[in-house]
Amino acid sequence: MPNCCLALLALESICLSNFRYILELNMLFSEEVVANIYVLGTVAFWIFSLVVQYPFRASRQPVVDLLSSASPAQFESQYPESIPSEGLKNLLLHGELELLHLNKASTIIQARQLLQHAANDVSLTSKTAFDLAQNSVSFLKTGLSGVDRALLGGLRPGTVSELAGPAGCGKTQLCCQLAAITVLSPEATEKVGVLYVDTENSVSANRIVEIGKQRFPEIDIGQAASRIYLHRIFSSHSLAQLLGHTIQEIIILKNLKLVIIDSIASLIRKEFESRTSSRSEILLGLASALKELAESFDIAVVVVNQVQTLTIAPQDSNESERAECIAVALGNTWCHTVNTRLTLQYTAGSYQQLTITKSPVAPVCHFRYKITVRGLVEAEDSDCPLNDKSGDPSLQPIRGRHSFL
Repeated sequence: MPNCCLALLALESICLSNFRYILELNMLFSEEVVANIYVLGTVAFWIFSLVVQYPFRASRQPVVDLLSSASPAQFESQYPESIPSEGLKNLLLHGELELLHLNKASTIIQARQLLQHAANDVSLTSKTAFDLAQNSVSFLKTGLSGVDRALLGGLRPGTVSELAGPAGCGKTQLCCQLAAITVLSPEATEKVGVLYVDTENSVSANRIVEIGKQRFPEIDIGQAASRIYLHRIFSSHSLAQLLGHTIQEIIILKNLKLVIIDSIASLIRKEFESRTSSRSEILLGLASALKELAESFDIAVVVVNQVQTLTIAPQDSNESERAECIAVALGNTWCHTVNTRLTLQYTAGSYQQLTITKSPVAPVCHFRYKITVRGLVEAEDSDCPLNDKSGDPSLQPIRGRHSFL
């Protein structure tokens, strides 16, 4: 058999990743002859890849160049035939020869470069603290100057913030205030939108307009209010569907900068009477979806939480009776999923109290406020050390309408 035919046989065995042909050659020829055939086939394969297919490279789509200039999402959407349908991560499971056999690359060099670009795209990227400090951040103002100063500008985009407190202390009022300020703020460089998810049928569009008119009388509130989108949901399953599918399109089309969930506790508590594995699974799933949305689209997410009565074991061994107090609902695990927690509560006087209970940038501090037609208005002597207790932020006692329980 001529050497060229033997080389083609070896070439075919390599291209098809089928070693049955090599076994047949072992049966027909000696080991030395088979080794020579395999070497000839390898050389022929390289020549075939580099020379024979080179003219066809100009007529094929340069997938390597495309990968280097486009994101993985753009590449997959525009050229799905160029990579496996599983995505760039699973592309790395294939070898160079397999990519040639699957028609994902035209030459062995292109297949190697394709794998290298795929590895670079899916690899973790990191930034230095100096780079992050240089990035300008457009904070979401709360309308409470003391709170904004303590938070170094307001609620940070890309994070999940929580408003917690007993009924009637102004949680929904503050949400309406946040929505109005976001779309009406003169500092905004573009027209942005707000998605307000109402789970308790408690939000009032008229109240949002009233706060907007009082705080920004010079701006056309009607046009700005058309960028606040109210969406009512009454089950955790519907909320999970919204966060998992629909909301991404809404964020892009409406240029959303704020998503409000008022409230997430009402959905969980009315569907689950006690802490079960199913409740924890759903709650953590919602928390993960909210954090992913905030980080992926660089928007601020605000969730409203309720309170619950907890029985605390006596700290002194001589005490036999257990004490009860009001604390934020949904437990300790949920507390760790939010980046910032603002706790609203009653005081003995005519003002209520807002406490920054948890924040990556601010210490625990307190501010007094009153609910007016302008929304929540901060008192002049706002710094108030009332109810200053250290410890787990999920177990901070909260004052109800009349007294501590």
